[in-house]
Formats: sequence, structure tokens, C-alpha cells
Amino acid sequence: MSQRHPKLYWGAYPAEDVLYRIKRKVGTNGWETIASTTNREYTDIEVTVANQYGGNNTEILYKVIAVVEPIEVESNTVRYETAGWGLDKKGQKKDGIVYETKLEQNYPNPWNPISRIKYQVSKKSRVTIKIYDMLSREIAELVNEEKEAGEYEIEFNGSKLPSGIYLYEMRAGNYRSVKKMNLIK
Repeated sequence: MSQRHPKLYWGAYPAEDVLYRIKRKVGTNGWETIASTTNREYTDIEVTVANQYGGNNTEILYKVIAVVEPIEVESNTVRYETAGWGLDKKGQKKDGIVYETKLEQNYPNPWNPISRIKYQVSKKSRVTIKIYDMLSREIAELVNEEKEAGEYEIEFNGSKLPSGIYLYEMRAGNYRSVKKMNLIK
């Protein structure tokens, strides 16, 4: 069974220092912001479209918002339909797969300005992932919610941070892990 992820491309907004905010709406759920980037393309790795017959027909809507503080300009809505193919969201438990609770090294590392962090949860638990500077000051909270057993990936945008070494910490139940990441501008 082959799998693929929805990929979005868009034209440049005519300004400097533009941040693009990507929003997604799956089925009847509300809109959610899923990423921010300075690039003009985005692959939604949280959604996998599996080539299998007999799957549900799920409609996914995307829109991109160009942000040049304090202005936000919204794109047209783009419709992506699985058209009878199975839709599988990352993080759902798959039969026969046993997950361990772990935090992986961010990639790329060093990074500028976007880095991705993968992690796994072995059983349903509250998960927090926080970013700290080298003085142990909290910079950002990326995750703070109950998660089902599965694997996940989040994106961190450090475009407003100075170059340097940062720490990221994951807590899930009794599990705790801290790793370093290096932002180079």
C-alpha cells in the first residue's frame, strides 16, 4: 500500500519578512492552524492518504494566511478530497504496532528558522513539550494535551529568536527527556 501526504504550493506575497500561516479543516471539524513557515510550500505530514480501496471519502480544506505584522491576508480555500481512499492521521494507533515513549532529536539541527520534533507515546497520557533558553527560561510550549498512543511530529518556528542553543523537554507520565537544539541565523 503506497502512502502520500497533501502538498501545498503558493505564490509569494509582495512584501518582505512574510510569515505564512497554514490552516486546515478536516470534515466537519473547525479550522485549526497547523503550521507557520517562511517558505512557499508545505507538506502536511500529519495527514497520510493511504492508497486502499473501500476507504472513507474525507474532505480536507486548506488555506494560507500571509502575515506581515499587523496585516493578515487570507488565501482562497483549497479543497483536497481523498475520493474513496483511506485517510489516516498520524498519531493514531495502528494494529500490531507497539510504541515506546520517546523524544527524538530535532531535525534539521542546526536549524533556521523551522525545525521538526518527532516523539512517541506508548499509552494515553498528558504530554508537554516546552522550549527553554540556556538560562532555563521557558520560550514556548509546543504541546500540552492528552495524547493517544502513537507517533507525532510538531514544527517549531524560531524566526523571532536569536541564534543560540536551546533546550526542549518532553514529559509524559513518568517519562522526561531533555535535548539540545542549535539555532543558527
